[in-house]
Amino acid sequence: MVKTEIILTNLLDLGFEKEGYIKKEEIRRFAVEARVDTEDNTLTIPEDLRKHLGLKKINEKIVKLANGHRVTSHVTDMVLVRWNDREWPIKAQVIPGSYEVVLGIQETDIKDFILELLENKKGGIRS
Repeated sequence: MVKTEIILTNLLDLGFEKEGYIKKEEIRRFAVEARVDTEDNTLTIPEDLRKHLGLKKINEKIVKLANGHRVTSHVTDMVLVRWNDREWPIKAQVIPGSYEVVLGIQETDIKDFILELLENKKGGIRS
């Protein structure tokens, strides 16, 4: 299992700060350890992290879990994912009862992601 630290930032807050509506220190962000999932391309976060980041639930969708069960997940506003020197916006999903952050990495990015993870002292592979 590959885990790494990422920083999640409320993307709307970044826009509000740029326009002068909020101060830089009011931007909601949180550093978390995330499990890397090479079978998916989504970001899954727990409900308490969604609340901490101030992300709104904008949609629902049915997802199939690894154990075969289907549950309704909530899709959130955009969040900015920062890992080392990479950043990308993504909508997060909140799965009921989930307590883990899972970062899906698309197959085309796996090789580069793993190589950077191995070479970077801030990241690491832990089992």
